[in-house]
Amino acid sequence: MAGAQGDFSVLMKVMYRRVLFTVLTVLWMLAIFWFSDQPAKQSTEMSHRVGHLVGEWIVPGYEGWTPPQKDAFAAAIDYPVRKAAHASEYAVLAVLFLFTFWNFNDKKRINIWVLLAVFLYAVSDELHQYFVPGRAAKLTDVLIDTAGGLVGVGMSRLVIWIRNRIKKH
Repeated sequence: MAGAQGDFSVLMKVMYRRVLFTVLTVLWMLAIFWFSDQPAKQSTEMSHRVGHLVGEWIVPGYEGWTPPQKDAFAAAIDYPVRKAAHASEYAVLAVLFLFTFWNFNDKKRINIWVLLAVFLYAVSDELHQYFVPGRAAKLTDVLIDTAGGLVGVGMSRLVIWIRNRIKKH
């Protein structure tokens, strides 16, 4: 009887993780959709706010700059800020997909499934942006998103590998 109870406990733990990571993945996909649904003006304002934060955090003397200087800095780093945001969003999505798919697929092929899911969501996201005022669908963004997903998978697998090595010792 104790064996059956232990099996049930393990099954419940697996089901809980599946549901948890599925919900987190869907919520993250909705967040990406929301970011992509911002018209160009709001998207630019958002990335410029991030540019101002970058200036405050890493540029010595930034607080003494004039507002036009700060705005020029935020505009100058707008492209890397946007592309870093793309890669980061999809790195997180890949990690969530990895843990969502963990108990559903062959562990040897899971990286391929995760990267395929990231790629397909990136394609759908760019198609969505095509219909948002002032936005466009860009193949380069799909590639950046997928590269971000690859980084997310790589970092996750490294953490899993390190954790497993520590458990063995």
